[in-house]
Amino acid sequence: PVVAGMMDSLSRNGAALITLSKLRKSSDHLFNHAVNVSVLAMYFGRFLGLHPITLKRIGQAGLFHDIGMAEVPDNVLKNRGTLSEDDLALVRRHPAAGYEVLERQAEIYPEVLEGALEHHERFNGNGYPFGLSGNKITVVGRILALADSYDALTSDRPHRKALAPHKALSVIYGMRGQDFDPSFVERFIQGVGVYPLGSAVELNTGQSGVVIRANPENPLRPVVSLLTDPRGWPVPARTVDLSGQNALRIVNCKESSTLRAAINEGLDVPDE
Repeated sequence: PVVAGMMDSLSRNGAALITLSKLRKSSDHLFNHAVNVSVLAMYFGRFLGLHPITLKRIGQAGLFHDIGMAEVPDNVLKNRGTLSEDDLALVRRHPAAGYEVLERQAEIYPEVLEGALEHHERFNGNGYPFGLSGNKITVVGRILALADSYDALTSDRPHRKALAPHKALSVIYGMRGQDFDPSFVERFIQGVGVYPLGSAVELNTGQSGVVIRANPENPLRPVVSLLTDPRGWPVPARTVDLSGQNALRIVNCKESSTLRAAINEGLDVPDE
């Protein structure tokens, strides 16, 4: 049903679909990032209580937000060092380039155009391409800025390794009121959870597992699938809702090769 829905939507915008395919060809990372941002943006939008129709449009905005990156040369995308001023200018042009591509398509919603153009605008006005600030940035732009940054921080990049989800949220929290709308940051963390889905955690018993569901009312006590015993040996997955009792609690975010193997085998969770 998900694929059918996406294809129905994309079939009305064939040129945009071709550009999205080009994005995947140029970089699997960019394609995966687009899908991740789409899911995160819809998840956050639902937490904010937005209308289902608006959520669908936000999902499309997330899917196409980096479409302009298809015009950035491959050697720039994969650069592991410091970009030159010219290369940086090419990268910084991608929101406008994406807007220009999408604007030519039939039946493109305003939210999709806003997402492509504004996902690098920043709450304090130091973003690009227009240096918009505060509420001059649309709701879609502010949602995508958070989803885009969170996925970027929690994904491997050519120049750095991925941060653990809770560390990424800590970075984002530190940027509230500067890069991001502070009220949105607080609600994003509440919605995603202090320990976001996929976080590898250690309990006070020595057992380890992975967070499979957040508890917005009690963010320190999510639902965890336990995958190792206190010695660190893999065990059959057992789900525990930490909000339902006081004996167990998270003491550390910790990931080991043994736990990762248990996660992949027990839950079929892909590597971060």
